[in-house]
Amino acid sequence: MILIHNGGLCFECETRLLFLPLALLRHKDDYNWHICIADVHLPGMGDSVADSRVESRFRDITMNSTRRVAVLMGIDSAFGRELLRGINDYARRNGHWHLYFGHTPELAMLPTSEPWGVDGLIVYLGTRDDYRNIERMGLPAVNIGSAFDDLSILSVRPDNDAIGQAAAEHLISSGLSSFACVSLADHAGAQDRVRGFTRAVAAASPQRHFAGVISLEGRSPGPSHLPQLEAFLRGLPTPCGLFVFNDRFAQAVLEAARRCGLRIPDDIAMVSVDNDDLLCNLSNPQLSSVDSAADHVGFRAAAVLYDMMRGKKPPAGPVLIPHRGVITRRSSDVLAVNDPVVARALKYIRQEPPANLSIDTIVKGADISRRTLERRFAQVLGRSVYDEIRQRRMQHAKYLLSHTTLPMERVGEECGFCHLSHFSNAFAHVVGMRPTKYQQMTRVIPGGNGGVSVDLTKPQRKRRTRK
Repeated sequence: MILIHNGGLCFECETRLLFLPLALLRHKDDYNWHICIADVHLPGMGDSVADSRVESRFRDITMNSTRRVAVLMGIDSAFGRELLRGINDYARRNGHWHLYFGHTPELAMLPTSEPWGVDGLIVYLGTRDDYRNIERMGLPAVNIGSAFDDLSILSVRPDNDAIGQAAAEHLISSGLSSFACVSLADHAGAQDRVRGFTRAVAAASPQRHFAGVISLEGRSPGPSHLPQLEAFLRGLPTPCGLFVFNDRFAQAVLEAARRCGLRIPDDIAMVSVDNDDLLCNLSNPQLSSVDSAADHVGFRAAAVLYDMMRGKKPPAGPVLIPHRGVITRRSSDVLAVNDPVVARALKYIRQEPPANLSIDTIVKGADISRRTLERRFAQVLGRSVYDEIRQRRMQHAKYLLSHTTLPMERVGEECGFCHLSHFSNAFAHVVGMRPTKYQQMTRVIPGGNGGVSVDLTKPQRKRRTRK
């Protein structure tokens, strides 16, 4: 059984909180456990339901629950909701879990004595006080926040450094030469993302220029941030590639750019993080964003906590979950290349299926000799034509691995590899892990923010592998 608080109603039958045990009895035969929306005021946690008879009945219903886990976090963003989706998915796959859900400030209200004691905690730590409260409880706990990187509590979080690197590579591929970042002060995760971004820009070419970073105060965007952002944006060279550490603050950046008369993406090409599908598509222009795979962060956090509750030793350091790549939308759809030949080649690489890409086909499409194309690529972009092809193939491979159910051999074919071993080795060289492992760690949980996995194999005939 899973218990989630959200205003005192059962999600399925709308029974009021006072009759919550009856609601659970009504549904207890439908599933191994029942998801119910209710307030946090449970017996032992407040004065909402104090009747001992009700408590006894509720205890009878949950006597088969093997694990009681408190999940303390916010769900006012897509990242939070996807975290919860991943936790719920693990619970559904792995037996009876009883989840208390609330916001982190409710940590002090959490029951710690029988019969309402919990066995473990999954918590988004946003303050040092939260951390100290967790330590005092002495329970197995997993942190799913990125605000701090110096805590003794095990953290499961996105690979923030790699997220910044992915955003940089995406903007660099547009031919931009100037870059900047919007970060958050006193937030380790945001700073890790900026660090990965700046490192990738510096490694790309000496011709790249990092124009600066602004670190904002506070955990949520507000009107007070607009004057700071306007002043920062006015000082940037144009065109410029801008990386914003999450989608919510990117909305404030878009508004500040509008007030400054800056065009997105022509003057400022922008990429943010979390791929909040609704927020990104409501933006004007639509917002490109790195999919941080929050559902897999939640799933992995639940798996690690389950092992800890069974007495297993936790991993030595933070568990980093790979991202799913940049989901490209209008805010970064620009080619800032003055060389018309290189611009034509880049456009061809972006539009053509990766399986059809080769230096010869690009040379033919650009109507120029191979030697001249390679020389001008190096001069303008600071990298080779082959590097651009490889990046395009790996981006497509990441998408297919995380968003479809294509067999591995077919994924390799779709990305231009004749043999599975060649594809696996190339992927491991670029990404740092085998494609099978990447798929296990990033495949979209059905119904999640990234969309439902699609089986593309059924309408396709089996292809014959090229010799």
